[in-house]
Amino acid sequence: MKQEQIVQAAALSVLDRIKLEYAALVQRRTLSLEALFSSRALHFGEFCKHFNPHAESERLKAKAAAFSEQYGTWLERSKHFINCAWYLYPHADFDRVLTITKNLSVGFYLNDVMGRDVFNALSPEEQAASRKMIENMALVDETLTVQRDAHPLEHANAAVLKEFRDKSPREWFRRFLQLYSHHLNITHRDRNVQALGYVPDVQEYIENRCHYAAVHHLVMWVEYSTGVFLDWEELLRTNVFQRLQRLHWVVGAFPALANDFFSFEWEVIDNGCDSNLIMVIALNHPEMSLEEAIERSADLVRDIVVEIASIIGAIEMELAGMRPVYPELVSVLETHLNGLRDFVQAAWVWQASSKRYKRMESLWRETRIAPAVEVAGAVGAAIAETAGALVQGV
Repeated sequence: MKQEQIVQAAALSVLDRIKLEYAALVQRRTLSLEALFSSRALHFGEFCKHFNPHAESERLKAKAAAFSEQYGTWLERSKHFINCAWYLYPHADFDRVLTITKNLSVGFYLNDVMGRDVFNALSPEEQAASRKMIENMALVDETLTVQRDAHPLEHANAAVLKEFRDKSPREWFRRFLQLYSHHLNITHRDRNVQALGYVPDVQEYIENRCHYAAVHHLVMWVEYSTGVFLDWEELLRTNVFQRLQRLHWVVGAFPALANDFFSFEWEVIDNGCDSNLIMVIALNHPEMSLEEAIERSADLVRDIVVEIASIIGAIEMELAGMRPVYPELVSVLETHLNGLRDFVQAAWVWQASSKRYKRMESLWRETRIAPAVEVAGAVGAAIAETAGALVQGV
């Protein structure tokens, strides 16, 4: 037997064991993701208690739905995640956050129809057609030219990208398009061990996961959403440059890796996908139980949360010293930091309250639907309201 086949067989064995352990674990306990992710430096209950999504959410929802239906990107599940944009950018100009919402409607459609956790369920013909369309979307250049007879999703993608291009500096759009195209190209294919032929190590998985989740360009949208863009050449002459680069990475990594918990049951248990942080740790340490893999994964997420709080504090101290000499730059950076705070708060609040992750039976307290949902922290009431609506069939 070839080494690749041995690895694939071993991965299937670990996946089967994890599913069995999950079935037993979910019957005897629930775990709080808020407790797993919070630290003394940043506790989500306190950190998010004053958070509110965008004030024009209903109008955004109607406009985004009309766009999605026009291009055929509306799924029944769409209504459970289309609101992500007005959580992540709660103070954005309406037209800017609408552009972001349109883009996310395309992205979520691709994820649910041909994403890495469902790609292997497509027929060979569907996989080939999906890859061709994705390649076309990923290869589009700054002219955003699309063939007239291209798939409607290609036209939808180009239409939204034109809105980004027309309302941003050229250098910002160039960097954004590069990240966005890379995300499209590597995400919509089978990323399981059976397809890869090897088990990725944890660091490789984390780096790729951030691109799968599109978080790097979502962090760039903090600038776009406010219309206040960073001048990285100017920042290069300050002590803020490297800290801010690292802050962007960890702010993006938090929702990407936290999502591997929220979507663990959908991806791993329901769809047998092993492209998930908890599964990757279990595959790299096959002696670990599911509970141990969860604990190790949560440690990684919590370390990122601690680093976010630490870097924000360090940058704020730096800005206090810069203010007398660079008042305008400090004002830009304060606006940006506030946007990043909103982003982290929203990443928690939205995932904890979104109907996208709710289940009648769940290992996580935040996503389990029950007559009475007891969730510590500021989002408890919102989650209880969501659960109640679902129970009633709304």
